[in-house]
Amino acid sequence: MGNVAGQTIRGVGAMSEGLYRWLEIGLLFANAVLLWFYVVSTRRIEKASAQQAATAMKQAEIAASQTILSAEQLEGASRPILVLQEVTGDLTLANIGTGPALSIKWWLWPEEDDRPGSLEAPAGRVSFIEPRQRCKIGLPAYAVANPRRKIVCFYEGVSGKLYRSDSFQKQDTMVGRWYEHKFVALASPNKGNTENAGNNA
Repeated sequence: MGNVAGQTIRGVGAMSEGLYRWLEIGLLFANAVLLWFYVVSTRRIEKASAQQAATAMKQAEIAASQTILSAEQLEGASRPILVLQEVTGDLTLANIGTGPALSIKWWLWPEEDDRPGSLEAPAGRVSFIEPRQRCKIGLPAYAVANPRRKIVCFYEGVSGKLYRSDSFQKQDTMVGRWYEHKFVALASPNKGNTENAGNNA
């Protein structure tokens, strides 16, 4: 009887140990599955985050290009052009462009010189000139005739782009007196690089 009880106890103990081992294996497997799901989920999140970052970057680039395009379209539709006109013997600055000329500075330079002694000391300033309007600058027409001089203007458009206009007085015995003009779009008044230029406007 005692032998039977001992065998029964040993059998139960062996079954418990086997069950424990299977349970341990099951837990290890479950942990491995959970770890695999975690790795897969993390990779998906990283991939989604990278895609979102790339999309945001692309949208920012598109927005920046649209902003630049809008500014160019605005400037193209509203561009100032200053010329020198003579009205009853006095010199005036006239805006023949499609947009207002802002923060106007003008100088009286020798005709052959490209730059003045200082860009910080203009001969005159005008806050703005609207399209198809003109403004007297307080000089008679003969002020640019002897010695030969020109009127040089720096001014801005509504987008902030900077422009330069050079105006020259011309005269001969056949047609009398007239004015020639050169126009340059600048990045800065202190830089010589231009985006476009025209003359004899």
